[in-house]
Amino acid sequence: MKNNLKLRENMYKPKKRYYFIAMMLLLIGAPPLWAQLEAGRNIRVRLAVLALIDIEPNNSPITLNFTGPTEAGNPIQSTTDNTKWLNYSSALSSTDSARTISAAVDQTIAGIDLEVMTSIAMGGNGVLGTPFAPTSTVLSTTPLALINGIRGAFTGDGAMSGHQLTYSLDINDYTAIVANTQNITVTYTISN
Repeated sequence: MKNNLKLRENMYKPKKRYYFIAMMLLLIGAPPLWAQLEAGRNIRVRLAVLALIDIEPNNSPITLNFTGPTEAGNPIQSTTDNTKWLNYSSALSSTDSARTISAAVDQTIAGIDLEVMTSIAMGGNGVLGTPFAPTSTVLSTTPLALINGIRGAFTGDGAMSGHQLTYSLDINDYTAIVANTQNITVTYTISN
């Protein structure tokens, strides 16, 4: 019978040791073996190359009128219009060069220059473009760069955002002018 008791005592002793070790690990702050300490998840982030441009605040045409002098011998005067704003959004790939905005007209008028001046950008965020010159540019049927250095950016939408456009007319050759009304389309292009 003594042998049976010793055998039973030996059966319980190893279990007590395991309980003792487990309790010590818990007391010294070791994490339980079944706990998940961290997890991971892959996230794919995608931003497509983007180039959008428009004229705001609306698609209404601009009317520029010459005003005849009230005194003989004085020149014909033109008016200006600065109600339109150039808005854009841009996202480039890592290998793209900065973008440029150019403008061209579908036709010219004999003896008359249509000019546009672009202001420094207002509003938005990012690397907004810079006008090439603070003076007016005479538009032609060949695209002319107006703004350069556009990278990842947006101007904001609507009037008072982006680059203000000021249009004006100038008579460059009085011998070529003819009294008439003519519609001209100005096309703006954003490109690398």
